Amino acid sequence: MSEATVNRDEAVTKIRATIEDRAKLMATMLKHMQAAGVADAETIAASAAYELGQMDGKNLQDVKTAGELAHRLFTPITQDVFDAQIVEDAEDRAVVHIHHCPLVVGWRTAGLDANQVNDICNLANTRDSGLASELPLNMGFSTRIAAGDGHCTFVITKK
Repeated sequence: MSEATVNRDEAVTKIRATIEDRAKLMATMLKHMQAAGVADAETIAASAAYELGQMDGKNLQDVKTAGELAHRLFTPITQDVFDAQIVEDAEDRAVVHIHHCPLVVGWRTAGLDANQVNDICNLANTRDSGLASELPLNMGFSTRIAAGDGHCTFVITKK
C-alpha cells in the first residue's frame, strides 16, 4: 500500500470521525433542548438546518445542472467518506448511492434508537431543502440508511 493510500485512508477515517462527532453533538443538543422543555425543539433545529442549507446554496449559485451539483457535493474525498458513487450524471437528473453514513453512526453512538435516528435524519435533511431552495434544482432521498434501507439514494433533478 502506497503512502498516498495510507494518508487518504487516514484522512477518510478522520473526516468520518469528525462528522460522527457533529452528529452526536446534534443529537445531544436536541436531547437537552427537549429535556429543558423547549417548545418545538425539533422545529427550531429544522429551521436552523434549513437556514444553513440556504447559506450553503448561496455559495453554489454557479451550479446550473443536476450533474454539476452531484460532482460539487460528492468530490472524490467525499465519495470515499460516504462510500458513495455517482450512478447517474445528466443535466436534468443525477443520482448518488451512499453506502456509509457517518451521521447515522454518530446518532447510533449517541444512543438514539432506530426511530429517533430516522427522525433526526429527516430533520437534518431540511438542510438539503434549504440548499435546493437557492438553486434551480430539487434534491432529496428516495432511500435512506436511517430509515433501514441498505443505502441512501440521493436524487437531484431540475425544477
